[in-house]
Amino acid sequence: MLTRRHIRIKVMQCIYALTQSGHNSLEKQEKFLKKSIEQMYDLYLLVLSLLSEVHQLAEKHAKHAEKKYLSTAEDRYPNPKKFVENQLLLQIAHNSLLQDALSQRKLNAWYINEEYIKIIYRDITASPSYKDYMMEADTNYEKDKAIVLQLFKQSIAPNDKI
Repeated sequence: MLTRRHIRIKVMQCIYALTQSGHNSLEKQEKFLKKSIEQMYDLYLLVLSLLSEVHQLAEKHAKHAEKKYLSTAEDRYPNPKKFVENQLLLQIAHNSLLQDALSQRKLNAWYINEEYIKIIYRDITASPSYKDYMMEADTNYEKDKAIVLQLFKQSIAPNDKI
């Protein structure tokens, strides 16, 4: 999501660059601004695709956990597939418009940097809010949305690797 604050920051950066360069090329600064806005949109799409990749990794772990003979602490949740069945994550993972936008812009960098997905997934599953969410028996869309936002703020946004 492109906010007014981001646009203001980019405009101020362009104005500062224009005054510092000594050139009065407004067209060049306008191109720079448009490119910066496009790159912010790419970043937005990458964050959404990151959530989709985390969801896919959670699915793999859930399938693997079903085949285990000895259960671990993670497998003892009331519903071990609750995170995989998160309605918001399912909505993002199965969004065809998002997949089209990612393919048009050729933004498929997560398969190259798969270790970052694993690091983030480990951070998410280790967080207390994830454990609390998994221990709750009931679920709805609002709770699913709230946990994704909370995990994003706690684990994904402050992560230095990303």
